[in-house]
Amino acid sequence: MEKTICIITKSKKRGGYCVAGFDVSNNQWIRLVSSLDPYYDKISVEFMNVDGYDIQCFDVVNFDFLSYLPNGCQTENWLINKEYKPKLVKKYSLEEILKLIQVDNDDYVIANTLDFLVENEIKNLNRSLYLYEVNNLKIQEYSHDGDSKKSKFKCSFNYKNINYTNVSLTDIDFLNPKCNGMTLNSALVVTSIPCIPFENGRYYKFIAKIIPIQNSNSDSFIKIMKEGSFYGVKNNDALLINKYFGYKLFGKNIIRAGFHASNLENVLKKLDELCIDYDVYHYSTEPTISKRFENNNYHYIAEPEQINNKTKTIYYSMRRSELLNYLANGINAITGEKTDIIDEKLKFALLDCAKMIEKKEGNDNGFKLKVIEEE
Repeated sequence: MEKTICIITKSKKRGGYCVAGFDVSNNQWIRLVSSLDPYYDKISVEFMNVDGYDIQCFDVVNFDFLSYLPNGCQTENWLINKEYKPKLVKKYSLEEILKLIQVDNDDYVIANTLDFLVENEIKNLNRSLYLYEVNNLKIQEYSHDGDSKKSKFKCSFNYKNINYTNVSLTDIDFLNPKCNGMTLNSALVVTSIPCIPFENGRYYKFIAKIIPIQNSNSDSFIKIMKEGSFYGVKNNDALLINKYFGYKLFGKNIIRAGFHASNLENVLKKLDELCIDYDVYHYSTEPTISKRFENNNYHYIAEPEQINNKTKTIYYSMRRSELLNYLANGINAITGEKTDIIDEKLKFALLDCAKMIEKKEGNDNGFKLKVIEEE
């Protein structure tokens, strides 16, 4: 059975790799395994090499699988066909990855605030791969008796105002003495849990992939612009913020996240909860609100002004046919979420409607999204 996978993690595992990614057909996690035995299920270095090219994270690759092979909490496992040579399809950009990935918004990083789980907690898990957005991530190298070859790397970070420490790192891109002491203001981390415990009975969490977040400006904070009747952010910022807020705005060359003006306070409250540094601008002028998260506290750079701008509509650019095709396929064009309420009869009616609108009025951009305001 062939599947097209976007590789997200290629982490260190007993002389080989632990490889996981997303099935591009349904955005579901897939972990590649070579055996049911977790001690021998690594993916070999040789298998991940295609004609002299080592398959990397963000590569989109066709693999052949023999069967679905879940193992305890590792419900994402699929057994690879080692006789089938992987086929490279293309490489995704970070922007495409962020469209594909669903960022988890749990209260804790895998069930609790510790660096491990116990058996009773493991029984409650129905998956083993998670993606979180974290702040103040620091990488630390610990050598064993001064032997750098036996050194281990650990991570500490902040998630939803909770500090996590001593989480093992297996991302081969950061297992380097040069990364010792590295601090990232904001990052996405793929966090995983094993299906068997360590010898002390604990199931230790580990970071399989770190994806540093590069914001749309150079100073590593979200830049929110007031544009007409809404506040918006662009590019990578928008793709991340869209995971937490309701409106998604599409432009010709960019993707934006939009926040209705009257809801700005809620937007800022949510940013505070996520520990995201941000500036708010009015028409590209000086910031009216500017906050930085340091030492587990926010600090104002400038005080907010009173916002009185209220409106019941915001604009977004999407061609008529594009919008109706989204709806016909059961996809909310604003949030990107899928729904099962679209049946075949309604689907074809919407597609016919799209054709009629194009024929009568053209296929211009400029739909209005009506927003009901709270009084």
